[in-house]
Amino acid sequence: MQGVRMLKEPKKQERYIDDEEFGRLYEAAFDNIKPVLLVAFHTGMRTEEFLSLKWSQVYLNDPPVKIVGSSASDYGHIEIFKTKNNERRFVPINETLWNWLVQQERIEDDYVFKASHGGRYRSIKDQFKHALKKAGLKDARIHDLRGSWATRMNEKGADPYTIMEIGGWSSLLQLQRYLRFNKKNAAEAIERLDTPHPRHIDAKSEERQLRKVV
Repeated sequence: MQGVRMLKEPKKQERYIDDEEFGRLYEAAFDNIKPVLLVAFHTGMRTEEFLSLKWSQVYLNDPPVKIVGSSASDYGHIEIFKTKNNERRFVPINETLWNWLVQQERIEDDYVFKASHGGRYRSIKDQFKHALKKAGLKDARIHDLRGSWATRMNEKGADPYTIMEIGGWSSLLQLQRYLRFNKKNAAEAIERLDTPHPRHIDAKSEERQLRKVV
């Protein structure tokens, strides 16, 4: 096969999962998997990071601490020791996650998510596929929750460096690969541009006036 040029294959379309779709996915999932999906969707953590998460990595403020000079509150954070870049990082916890985490029994060196055998999950691909099918969603992967998190952060106005720091990307180029295309936001952006040109409006107005005279 030496000297034979391989044909280029189209890149796989990355999937954006919005709030409405995640709600359907969450409701369709098995009860034991719902908290896993919740953490993935609200933190952008890598699959191995949230499946291996231990309570010793979770720091909760109970009650939450009001941030001075801001309307936001500090609910705590998740500390990730073993990362792809071998750099420790901190992932803030929002109110949604806090509401679930604070109600759980916390055993210092135990896993946050435990399978039926008592140990950690090695994979939830089958459970994820089941939820997708039941929710009527297609062409999505667990990993798409990470890209969807980054996209939602970007849409909410978070600066790229903040997203990089929380998500654990080492460069803007890497982050860019994870930002998903949101058709809904694109359509809304184009709609905002759909303002008739003043001259076009004047011409239409003059045309109507002429018709009245005739």
